[in-house]
Amino acid sequence: MKTTQLPDDISFERWVLHVFDHPLPDDPLAQDWYFRLDAEFWDAQAQPARTIRYITQLFRAMDTLTAPYSDGQIALGINYLISNACSNHMFPLMDAGMPLADRLACVESFYDVYVKLYAKKCTPDLGHLMVNEQQGNPLNMTCYMWWDIIPFYGKCGDAREQLDATMLDVMAKTLEIDHDACREGALHGLGHWHSAYPAFVEGVIDRFLANHPKLSPELLSYAKAARLGCIQ
Repeated sequence: MKTTQLPDDISFERWVLHVFDHPLPDDPLAQDWYFRLDAEFWDAQAQPARTIRYITQLFRAMDTLTAPYSDGQIALGINYLISNACSNHMFPLMDAGMPLADRLACVESFYDVYVKLYAKKCTPDLGHLMVNEQQGNPLNMTCYMWWDIIPFYGKCGDAREQLDATMLDVMAKTLEIDHDACREGALHGLGHWHSAYPAFVEGVIDRFLANHPKLSPELLSYAKAARLGCIQ
């Protein structure tokens, strides 16, 4: 079977269906829908302005727009959007031809996913301690791996200072959400960005540790490792 090419001028409503409205396979080892040869395809880079607008609109209302779908469907949809192994949706955010204000607003909307979705649905399980992806809620792994699988790294391109600053600010804000899975996701990102911004990362985590003296031993240990960039 051939891949179905969706039209460039796809509506927002149809795009949301494209991202989330797929049945989960009965076999947990089966390919995710976006890797199948007959999967729908939409070229996000061919419509960068539309892509940025749609992602921002979705993430800002992540709780209500994903309500019709199971947690497993939402997790697959998020992975499809943020991983460049699955789609090219994130690349328009690095397109210098797009208005910077729109790209920054889209990055800021990442926080909405954490506070409106992950904080409400994820279990407190820590991703770095999970034996397999079946542990916890299906959303836990994308909560933990967000800043690992997304194709952004500190100081990886020209004129990225404002984008980098906004991403770091999102991580810092996420660290203050009262949910261990969300905090771990933020620490994971900060740990990966330590090599590019060591002073910022160490300062944010130092303040976090000072303000939260009653963390679980597991999260405390992970925070100390992330402070030095010693995470995987």
